[in-house]
Amino acid sequence: MMMIIEDFYEEQMERNLRLGDIVKGIAHTHPIINTPFLSIQENSNFKLEISNSEFLVILTPCCSIGPQFFSLAPLFEIHSTIFNNPYFYEDLTRINRLVAPKNAITKANYLSLTNEEKAKYDRASPTYSFKNFFIFKGNPFFKSYIRNKSNIYDYMIDFTRVFYVESKNLKGNGKIKKNFEKIKILQLSVDIRHQLRLKLSHYYGRVPDEDLPYVEL
Repeated sequence: MMMIIEDFYEEQMERNLRLGDIVKGIAHTHPIINTPFLSIQENSNFKLEISNSEFLVILTPCCSIGPQFFSLAPLFEIHSTIFNNPYFYEDLTRINRLVAPKNAITKANYLSLTNEEKAKYDRASPTYSFKNFFIFKGNPFFKSYIRNKSNIYDYMIDFTRVFYVESKNLKGNGKIKKNFEKIKILQLSVDIRHQLRLKLSHYYGRVPDEDLPYVEL
């Protein structure tokens, strides 16, 4: 799979931080709590891991970055299960956009459906697949890795693994102090940033079935 980046990242970056920016140089913690702290008298066990992911993605909306705080998610190698679907393997960034429901499952699974089930899939509105994932195209900063005997350059974030960082170098509205400028290495194009915004909105805006009778949509 070739490394293709045109139209995904801006050629000229802004100095300010933006939603979807790829940054480096930020350590983060990963608490593991098997027994909750329900009172200060209890002896609860926990483990705190400190990670230094090579690259992270800003997930705070542009105008809400700082002062002091912003949210990020680490970039991961893409899960191997995604490559089971040739439609996504052909273009991994299709996961970022609405797709026809029949494309969200493998061709073999679609062909195994009854005619009635196929008709339901064919009539259904476009939807997101892998709702908590967003794919970032390969670029000169990302190391390649092997999936399905191919070199892969794309990486992904998982909306379930967001954390926040506090820093006095964040001044508000994405503005930063000079010694924070070098953390930013890539900026999404306007179109791709909008795709990220839409998928984030969908992920956090889903209404569970049990709430539907009580919610006006």
